[in-house]
Amino acid sequence: MPKTIELWNRAQRSMPGGVCTSWSSSRPVPVWVSHGIGAHVWDVDGTEYVDVHGGYGVNVVGHANPAVVRAVQDRVTKGTHFAQPTEDAVYVAEALAERFGLPQWRFSNSGTEATMDAFHLMRAVTGRKLVVKIEGTYHGHHDSAMVSIFRSEGELGPVDDPFRVPAPGVMQEMADLLRIVPYNDLAALERVLDENRGKIAGMILEPMMMNAGIIPPLPGYLEGVRELTRQHGVLLAFDEVKCGLVVDWGGATRLFGVKPDIVTLAKALDGTLSRQVTQPGQIVGDIAYMSPERTRGSENVDCRCDLYGLGATLYALLTGRPPFEGASLPETITNIRNAEPTKPKVFQLSIPDMFQDAVMQLLAKRPEDRFQTPMKLLKDLERIGKFQNVSG
Repeated sequence: MPKTIELWNRAQRSMPGGVCTSWSSSRPVPVWVSHGIGAHVWDVDGTEYVDVHGGYGVNVVGHANPAVVRAVQDRVTKGTHFAQPTEDAVYVAEALAERFGLPQWRFSNSGTEATMDAFHLMRAVTGRKLVVKIEGTYHGHHDSAMVSIFRSEGELGPVDDPFRVPAPGVMQEMADLLRIVPYNDLAALERVLDENRGKIAGMILEPMMMNAGIIPPLPGYLEGVRELTRQHGVLLAFDEVKCGLVVDWGGATRLFGVKPDIVTLAKALDGTLSRQVTQPGQIVGDIAYMSPERTRGSENVDCRCDLYGLGATLYALLTGRPPFEGASLPETITNIRNAEPTKPKVFQLSIPDMFQDAVMQLLAKRPEDRFQTPMKLLKDLERIGKFQNVSG
């Protein structure tokens, strides 16, 4: 890997650790990607990889998806950043409201901004300070959330009352505004809510925990969280930065049938482009919480380039077909609503089930392939793995 090593050594002179972010650091050297097409990426030395990482699992349309490429190229020629509202934002907000069943949407610039605004909103609406967070989860790079993530064994604390350990550079005073509970543990949550009655503004969690592999909720867990938070007047925020629009047409919110007060979306929303969104929803049934007086100070900056890419992604995910050739984002949304429903099976199954279904289809066609190498199997799966084919 001569070029990879050369590039990493060069990068260390201008970037800490020689990488863009700590998350991309790896041993013995980081994988420096040259380009990607579909489900494959190539490093700078020409080595081809099957991309099972998918940008933290969110790249559901593949690298350099032709529909996304066309939409972005078209928009770039017309301008990309205006710092003013654009008509496209209305169509996107309407589509998200339909998918998640929550009426009001506010755009931001990153997943970190989205979850940070969720913290702000929960505290502003309730007038309370404390927020409940799941032990070990990551909710963005801001002081309110960088607590109880990666710790040594001595910093874990009791199982039912984990220590509140801030990340480097985050003050203990910020950590003390959180209450930490284990995932899938309703008894611990109920105890914390009872002990801090009237003091907790909200709770934030990934409905499907993804900072330690992929951990789905136990049956009844999310329903129990929703019921307990309502009993205590605590707002509930689902962090769907990673799982939203990946596990289901309407994210984990729709998949599990539990409606929070706030949803935050990001990476998978827009064809893996850099347009994220915070969704302050119908909080305690009162839309007044999203009135101009409540939201003043949160700048609404739209990028039509990204929103056009989102239109292509929305259509492909909903119908399992490529977007209409040359259609604008409003036209694409209209075409989505008028199209014959052909929602692919991929959104009705868990990811392991979807993979197993594709494997079984492949082996049914060529039983001898059960002895093939994993690399060949992955290539064959990719070849048959279009949404409409996976669903049969």
